[in-house]
Amino acid sequence: AGGKNVSFVASGTLPNGKPVILNANGTVTVVSESTISSSLGTAVAYNDDTGSCAIAYDSTNNKILIAYRNTSNDDGECIVGTVSGTSISFGSAAVFATNIQGDGNRQIGICFNSTESKFFIVYRDATINNSGRAITATISGTSVSFGSTAVFTTDVTNHQSCSYDSTSNKVIVIYRNSLQSNKGYAVVGTISGTSISFGTPVVFDSTSQYGTNLVSIH
Repeated sequence: AGGKNVSFVASGTLPNGKPVILNANGTVTVVSESTISSSLGTAVAYNDDTGSCAIAYDSTNNKILIAYRNTSNDDGECIVGTVSGTSISFGSAAVFATNIQGDGNRQIGICFNSTESKFFIVYRDATINNSGRAITATISGTSVSFGSTAVFTTDVTNHQSCSYDSTSNKVIVIYRNSLQSNKGYAVVGTISGTSISFGTPVVFDSTSQYGTNLVSIH
């Protein structure tokens, strides 16, 4: 500092103009660089007409499940994906709901319950007053089957999403309630077999929510 010079003992060769670090023994070493190589596989289309979509990993079967809205008919569909090296293949799509509709504010949420080995899907049902619904999904090979639907709110929902709590073996659903001044709501869901039950929704944010989204972590 102030134009003064400080001398250190070099550890190894110090090229001119390269940054150095001070070691614990008082010597200095040139900052090393390492190259990390990466590669991408080939993109594979799972559907040509998709709107809102979400994805989760099945740790039991080592598969992925994509839930999405088919824009050609507004059906909610799921498809199983298998990763092998840098490649991915898909099974056949299966319908879990009809007429879910949706643009940017009518999203599908999905998470995986590793205890029950079930996926938990939440969506907005345009058939019944745009209410919030949920359904379980189970993978077998490259196929997927569904349980019965359950309503987590009869109000109009937006930005519904879910995450799994492995400690209590519960799923939490959050959403924006369009009939309650766009407040942020949360409700706890429990899986029993292929059925779902819910507790009472509660407000977690009383301000208007226009981008409520919960990252699924499990």
